[in-house]
Amino acid sequence: MKIRFTFFFLLFSAVSFAQSIEVKDVKQQGNSLQVFYNFSGGSGLYTVSLHYSLDNGSTWLGPARAVSGDVGKGIKPGSNKSILWNVLADREHLKGEALRFKVTAKSESGTVKDIDGNVYHSVQIGTQLWMKENLKTSKYRNGARIPTGLSDRQWKSSKSGAYAVYDNNSANNANYGKLYNWYAVADARGLCPIGWHVPSDAEWTALENFLGGAGVAGGKLKAVSTLWRSLNEGATNESGFSALPGGYRSLNGNYNNIGFNGYWWSSTETSTGNAWYRYLDYDSGNSGRDFTNKQIGFSV
Repeated sequence: MKIRFTFFFLLFSAVSFAQSIEVKDVKQQGNSLQVFYNFSGGSGLYTVSLHYSLDNGSTWLGPARAVSGDVGKGIKPGSNKSILWNVLADREHLKGEALRFKVTAKSESGTVKDIDGNVYHSVQIGTQLWMKENLKTSKYRNGARIPTGLSDRQWKSSKSGAYAVYDNNSANNANYGKLYNWYAVADARGLCPIGWHVPSDAEWTALENFLGGAGVAGGKLKAVSTLWRSLNEGATNESGFSALPGGYRSLNGNYNNIGFNGYWWSSTETSTGNAWYRYLDYDSGNSGRDFTNKQIGFSV
């Protein structure tokens, strides 16, 4: 059995004013239709669906179920994408009506709230779900307060959880979140909201590998933002991770490298006194890995 169609195309704003999907062409492949589209302006991963109209767009049907190609979960924005729709598997009768098509995309993200009421957005990257902002909580999950305001000497000697805000400036807390020592990361009372945890070294590696390896992952993780020092080498934020350069608090209590570098703890120790972390540089597209003293203050 063969079917014949007449096609109309629809430019559809899929996600927001900054993101759009344009249906470029439709071709018949036997009893299937191949819908070609471009998806611009997005970042991260999306769930893409194909919809169709039999009355010039007055009402929409779908999403189409018998589909393959650049459709379903885990789709990245880009050009020259296509969806193959096995029409007769979804509709027993389709008499060649004048059709309109639209392709829609829903961001695979959500929000989560910490015990202080701070709200964070999330983004699906591969099989992992990541927060898009650095942690700002002043309390553990059970409501216990995390110590702060430590002097340089106290910061250096502490072997229990603590946090600092870069230069004690509230604007830095708003932009970059707090800087936690590793003891706060490891505290059994839980630093992250319920259902969340600080990533292990292996989970950071899985993220890098999904993005093409540590040699290119940094650019895909970095936000395209003026908070990064000019150049921001390789930054595309293709992943939607939106990393910012929050700097760190050193072992001696000094604050360093805001605007130049971002540093994030892992939950994995290397020894009694050290643990793994990741870092991103303003002048490199790499994702760096190293270990350091647990008293250092990094982002989470």
